[in-house]
Amino acid sequence: MNQTSPKDRQFSELMQRPDIDEIVAHYQQMYADLRQQLSAEFPSIGSWSQSQDATTAACGPEFDAVNADLPQNDAVTKSVGNWGTTGTISDKDWSRALKTVSGIVSRYGFDPNAQVMNDKPGAHDANFYDRYRAEFSISAGNSAGFMLLTGCHLTAVAKQRGTPAPRPTY
Repeated sequence: MNQTSPKDRQFSELMQRPDIDEIVAHYQQMYADLRQQLSAEFPSIGSWSQSQDATTAACGPEFDAVNADLPQNDAVTKSVGNWGTTGTISDKDWSRALKTVSGIVSRYGFDPNAQVMNDKPGAHDANFYDRYRAEFSISAGNSAGFMLLTGCHLTAVAKQRGTPAPRPTY
């Protein structure tokens, strides 16, 4: 009977995913497509700017064994960075904008069915999820904006190594 450790099982699952650098590049292309299409369809958006840089963190409990006892994380999540606008999407245009967003994010592997969090005059928020548990959020109110938090992925170094890192010996 072949028994594998939680670390081996989790690492093996993450090996089936793109590494964090590959998936972030994929999502950044999605961001560029979103900004371009939304600006073309909704001139009221105004100009876009990145309002928060990307950040990196260790993965949550689903893949916690991969990083156990390591000085540097092999499995990470990233916020891809927040983008905001100088204008907004009007209440009357929100449903059409959400349809546009749905079409674009679905081409990048997200479920096209938005989870609407808030939909009232002056305040709109919706989330989309992909198979890696990435969460893309778009909102419109006084301005419009979006953010994305990736699911868990191996670093490029860990993926290239192809096996879990050994426990350090001190």
